[in-house]
Amino acid sequence: KNKEFFKIIFSSQGCFHSDEKNLIISRKRKKYFLEYEGKSKRLSKKEIKLIEHFEIELLFVNDDFCTTRESYNIQFKDKNDFYNDGSCKWKGLYYLLKNLGISENIN
Repeated sequence: KNKEFFKIIFSSQGCFHSDEKNLIISRKRKKYFLEYEGKSKRLSKKEIKLIEHFEIELLFVNDDFCTTRESYNIQFKDKNDFYNDGSCKWKGLYYLLKNLGISENIN
């Protein structure tokens, strides 16, 4: 609905690093926007599909035993869905941001 939003909270923990990032996807007057690191971007239909695909892929993340653990918390209203990726292979947030045209370094 108009003025609703959901948040993707990403954290990565490893032997020598700790990182957290927040993405907010909101709807304003039938248009969707992404807010990331203080910047706002209007999303195209293609970019909305990329985010939907990312959400589907989260269902299949592998919680293996890599030294780096990536966690994803999807918040919508009072609901939180948590996903853990310990595979050191998927790099979901990196590829999502890359495909959305937002450059991001791999940890």
